[in-house]
Amino acid sequence: MPTEAKHLSQYSKNKELLSLREFNITTTKYLDWVITIVFYSAIHLVEKELAKMCYHSKSHEKREIAITKHHCLKMIHTEYHSLYMASIKARYDCHSYKEKDAHVFFNHLNKIEKLLKVI
Repeated sequence: MPTEAKHLSQYSKNKELLSLREFNITTTKYLDWVITIVFYSAIHLVEKELAKMCYHSKSHEKREIAITKHHCLKMIHTEYHSLYMASIKARYDCHSYKEKDAHVFFNHLNKIEKLLKVI
């Protein structure tokens, strides 16, 4: 299973991808992918924390349960769940997001980063 360092590295790669011109939220036509990348960035922050406890979730559902059970993760549940649901809508329901939505989801990721002391 991936280590804390590997999850942190993957999170960093996802964040780097979000900084590319193609994913600039004011100009991109790929807001669905922006939302998905934001969500997967959050996943790797959660998995980094879980790896500290020698736990690795094997599904989105098990990760959600772990977030609600572990004290250090409960505080991010609202933001994480919102990102999860948005990514489902983007990936499976072909939902069209607007720039203002992307800003909300970036704010969710920013809050998760702060609460998990990544930034």
